[in-house]
Amino acid sequence: MSLVYAFLADIHGNHDALEAVLREVDKINPDATFCLGDIVGYGAEPKRCLDTIRERMIPCVAGNHDLAVVGTVAMDYFNPAAKESVEWTRDALSEEDVKHLAALPFLLKQQGFTAAHGAFLNPEAFEYILTINDAARSFEAFDEPFGFTAHSHVPMTFLMNGKDVSACMAESLHMTRASRAIVNIGSVGQPRDQNPMASFAIFEPEVRSVSIRRVAYDVERAAEKILAAGLPGINAYRLLLGK
Repeated sequence: MSLVYAFLADIHGNHDALEAVLREVDKINPDATFCLGDIVGYGAEPKRCLDTIRERMIPCVAGNHDLAVVGTVAMDYFNPAAKESVEWTRDALSEEDVKHLAALPFLLKQQGFTAAHGAFLNPEAFEYILTINDAARSFEAFDEPFGFTAHSHVPMTFLMNGKDVSACMAESLHMTRASRAIVNIGSVGQPRDQNPMASFAIFEPEVRSVSIRRVAYDVERAAEKILAAGLPGINAYRLLLGK
């Protein structure tokens, strides 16, 4: 049997979406599941999301919102709603929760892949991989055939063949032995590709296969929780639109 890994990221305090994704992951029964950061921020249930990740012992890297809550990432480039959400989230978590977020690593490495929240070069800077040039720099920063990332909330894959780098939006890929890939797995709890369905990825390293999976969940319920918590209304509105 081929190894199977699941990747999820950018949960952003949306437990309804997380629960739906994990139900699908459990059906697949992967050999391991990994989280690529931003467990918290924007959504109304950050503690519940963090507890679920911890209870399942899912290895996780730090996201910029996770560390903004800790206080080790400056919020200078955060928009007003994101800043307000971070401050609200900080009050919603215990001291132990904050310590857990502070201890998350910037990179995860396994045989065949490296994972980070953002770009692989200087991962503590949480830069985005949005262009072919961004991807080319990140390919130089790790040696494994596959890199898994998130941060932009938009699923997308960058492919390297020789020195040539290209981008594609395919939901399913089978890589040749000569190719490398950086896969953005999209967002569980705040998709921004105009599709409100939660996103996660399945990876089979031995056959070099990656697929992006989408899961429907009760978006309206998650949005209502955001409004009821007193969080910025834009957080709920974006959920409904998937952008």
